[in-house]
Amino acid sequence: MRRIILCIFILLSGAMLNAGGRRTPVITDSELLFTLGDLKTEGITFRGSPQGFAIYGNTAVLIRDGGQVNVIDLKKKVLKAVYDTAVDNGHCNNAGFGKEKAYKNSLYPMLYVSECYGKRRCFVLNLEEDGARVVQQIFYEDPDYKGPLDWAVDAKNGFIYAYGGPESGRFLKRFRLPRLSDSDAEGCIRFTAGDVLSTVTFTGVRIPQGSLVRGRYAYIPDGCPPEPTVLHIIDMTSGQKLLEYSLSGF
Repeated sequence: MRRIILCIFILLSGAMLNAGGRRTPVITDSELLFTLGDLKTEGITFRGSPQGFAIYGNTAVLIRDGGQVNVIDLKKKVLKAVYDTAVDNGHCNNAGFGKEKAYKNSLYPMLYVSECYGKRRCFVLNLEEDGARVVQQIFYEDPDYKGPLDWAVDAKNGFIYAYGGPESGRFLKRFRLPRLSDSDAEGCIRFTAGDVLSTVTFTGVRIPQGSLVRGRYAYIPDGCPPEPTVLHIIDMTSGQKLLEYSLSGF
């Protein structure tokens, strides 16, 4: 998309009961904050399509295809920084903050960014005011799977999820979220099938984009203009789709 519109969706868990008597999330409202183009000043060049997006406090971080970072102050509505990272070969389809900081004086917790294609790594970044560096790389090594792979971190509950699979059966594979000190001598974590804690599969997602997992629910964006864009909400205990919300109007 040529224009980025930042909206906040208000999701109320427990606002509606499904057929099984369980409470499910309902999107009740959305608020337009601003367009990213409004924040751009002279001398700033955006490179790469907008991809992963994460929020920590009043700071939002947009990662673009090719690794450019855009840091936004949501309260002041200003663009705080624009810089490139070492993730120059990544599609950066997803991003999310963890809880652990790489160093005591780090500005933010570590940021988990999906490479998506290539080696399909999760790059773990330490963000600073004027740059970022990779402090850990996470792999899922499964010889039977060759497709693209995204990563979604559920920092509150201590898990990280690998998201991939064909349209006939997308999957979210859950792993324990490793600490920085768990890395091998090369700074890597290499998950295998034996490290998978659980797997949820689901269908109906045509063009996978970013993903967000919070406890029992997975929030799965789908599509790319001019194709329809949709937000799916998946029950992580069953793989049941609880809600399908059109984003095409934004």
